[in-house]
Amino acid sequence: MIHKETMVYIESEYSIIHETPCEFCGKNFKIEDMSVEFIEGTPHHFCYCTCNNCGNEKMFVFLAPYFKKEELIQYTVNGLLN
Repeated sequence: MIHKETMVYIESEYSIIHETPCEFCGKNFKIEDMSVEFIEGTPHHFCYCTCNNCGNEKMFVFLAPYFKKEELIQYTVNGLLN
C-alpha cells in the first residue's frame, strides 16, 4: 500500500474518533494511546481514547490493511537494538 492510501485510512480513523460524541456528555474524545494487533492474521489498529470533558474511556478498533506483520517485527527489532 502506498503512503497516500495509508494516509487516507489514518485520516478517516481520526475523523471517526473526533466526530463521535461521548455517550455520556456529548463532548469529543482525544486519543491517549494506540496499538496494532493481529487477530487471525489480520492487522487491527486500536485507539484508546478519553472524553475531553468527563473522562469517559472508549476504545475504537479499525481494520489496518496498511500494516504488514513483517514490517512491525522489523521495526520492533530495530527499536530494541538501537
